[in-house]
Amino acid sequence: MSVMSKIKNRPDSEPAHQLYTGKISAFNVINSVILIGLGLICILPFWYIISLSLSSNGAVLAGQVKLFPVGLNFEAYRYVLEREPFWQAFGVTLKREFIGVPLNLLLGILSAYPLSKNKLKFRARGIYVWFFFFTMLFNGGMISTFIVVTKTLQLENTIWAMILPTAMSTYHLIIARTFMTSSIPTELHEAASIDGCNDFRFFFSMVLPLSGSLIATLVLMFGVMRWNSYFDALLYLTKQDRFPLQVFLRELLIQQSMANDTSSGADAIAQRQMADLIKYGIIIVSNVPVIVAYPFIQKYLVKGVLVGSIKG
Repeated sequence: MSVMSKIKNRPDSEPAHQLYTGKISAFNVINSVILIGLGLICILPFWYIISLSLSSNGAVLAGQVKLFPVGLNFEAYRYVLEREPFWQAFGVTLKREFIGVPLNLLLGILSAYPLSKNKLKFRARGIYVWFFFFTMLFNGGMISTFIVVTKTLQLENTIWAMILPTAMSTYHLIIARTFMTSSIPTELHEAASIDGCNDFRFFFSMVLPLSGSLIATLVLMFGVMRWNSYFDALLYLTKQDRFPLQVFLRELLIQQSMANDTSSGADAIAQRQMADLIKYGIIIVSNVPVIVAYPFIQKYLVKGVLVGSIKG
């Protein structure tokens, strides 16, 4: 009996997909195996770093750690977390997150909304789009930017030096504009205009509630960007009490390496062991907040990235 005759003769209550349950199940099994394998490839290196950071000094130096910790040891985490400058740097990073991310989000969405309108509603849209896109191709360079930030704006050794120069991101602007263009129909704005709704009310009453996935995506992307950023702090900050977390951890690792180079004999071995443990502990400490937050916004991130890459 052919497939078409099976479909024609089946009872009305029997769904069509039940005829292909075996094939769908086989596909799901193969797909699951492939995805689990790819997931393990991504997880195993991080798991290995965790095992190294929790192992004893001798086991790490001798290369005895494979998949699980050898000789449970929390000395690396104790060394990092008990230092007062660590919490000071952690506070600076949180301050940069709480100020910088909302500012990025505000400027990005407010700029994307008018650029998402068609040319009949906003005739100068093409000019502004090209103006923003031009900044992705060319910039003033590191030296001129440094002079503007430190001499003209006088933001050296302030938290604003790590916030204002990166307050606007053209890449994320394009993602937001594409999302609004494809997800918020023009007819909705026209209907609201007939009822007397102006642009400001339409933006806050209609656009923002419909852009929940976009906002969650941008919050995660801006948050990760600012959390991992360290080069701007190296350029504009010279006082150690103003350093963010990434720069503090970098300085801590450099100090351990220098102490290792100046030591000799048994002290050199002990310094080398401690330096390795601290290095692995630093990797874990600096990534835990992002790893904890990521699963809650993952589906929104995937959706936002796909919208910006396929339709942009």
